Amino acid sequence: MLASGLVEAFGQGLRDLVGYRQPGLVVGPVRSVWARWGDIVAQILAGGLVWGAVWRYDLARGGTRRLRVVFLYIVLILAVPATLGSTVQGLNEILGRLLGRPSELDDVLSFIPGFLVCTHHWAVVRRQVAPRRMGLEGEPVGIPWPRRLGIVLLTVVGLGLTSAALVALIWLALDFTFNTGNDLSGSNWWRDRLSLSVATLLVGIPIWLGGWNHLQHAATAAPQSERTAPERRWALGFVMLASSLLAIGFAVATLWLMLQALLGAGLDSNDVSRMLKQLSSVGVLLVIIGYYGQPLRRDLAFGPARAGAVKVIALVAPGTEEALERLSEQAGRRIEVIGYLTVAQTVEWSDLETLEQLLGELDSDFNSDRLLLLLGPDGGRLHPYSADRP
Repeated sequence: MLASGLVEAFGQGLRDLVGYRQPGLVVGPVRSVWARWGDIVAQILAGGLVWGAVWRYDLARGGTRRLRVVFLYIVLILAVPATLGSTVQGLNEILGRLLGRPSELDDVLSFIPGFLVCTHHWAVVRRQVAPRRMGLEGEPVGIPWPRRLGIVLLTVVGLGLTSAALVALIWLALDFTFNTGNDLSGSNWWRDRLSLSVATLLVGIPIWLGGWNHLQHAATAAPQSERTAPERRWALGFVMLASSLLAIGFAVATLWLMLQALLGAGLDSNDVSRMLKQLSSVGVLLVIIGYYGQPLRRDLAFGPARAGAVKVIALVAPGTEEALERLSEQAGRRIEVIGYLTVAQTVEWSDLETLEQLLGELDSDFNSDRLLLLLGPDGGRLHPYSADRP
């Protein structure tokens, strides 16, 4: 409700400024102002008060919790596409006006609320991680959890926008050359498509290059952890699979037109233009496949993808709860407590005969129904514990 109210507020404010010539009429009669702004203010107040109260309560609890990360990603998955779409639409209106196409400027600033929402929640995502730890042999871990998934998703979205805009520009040039696009949107057909394609390209290129460069720099600094990260493997595999399927589809459509021509159906200007469009799409997709195939092969050379986060369990001695909580926060991972040790009953042994005797006397000597056995070649320990807090 808060985000929706902010979007409507920016749009209504811009419409008021554009729609009135005299500054004194921007406010207008009280009844007219309330009719335009009443629902908007109600959404902002209701959504803002509820969200602010719950958000403040959550942040006051501190720590790094996976449920909070899930919520943050849900917000970003909803807010980022909406923000990108409003940004493209605003640039489309500006470019259309520059190209001489009649266009409204009501939604030029509609991306600002979404941008604020995305920036705020991504900043919170960045705080859900402990200081950078070191991996094997002193190698940095790379992009810390949970940032990598967001960067990967944004990179894939940016690549999709960039490639779609590039293909649209090529198709526009072919339609202009063969005069096959006039019936799409009247006299402004090329202005509409040019402004939308350029706007999409201006949004897609920075997102794609920014995210991909970040991933590549991390892979160079910490190859063992980054090139085996499952998020990176899935993203590269998705790009390769989607590009391959699309390229096959366009290639089949092109072959169908060629077979029709060979069988005597003939080709007019529309068919030639469509064939060239499909071939150009295949060319763009092949470039993407060739470009991303190289890092994918290098990543596969590092072995299978790294497994998920290591599960850490703990038996806690009395009086160490605060230390465990601090360790969990500093390490940036959840530590599951499965029981509470009785320190006085911890038993060590150095030979198998002693262990056999201890295990035979468990029922009489230990005041616990659970026992942790740590067995090594040189001896071990018995740790009685309870599932309930002492």
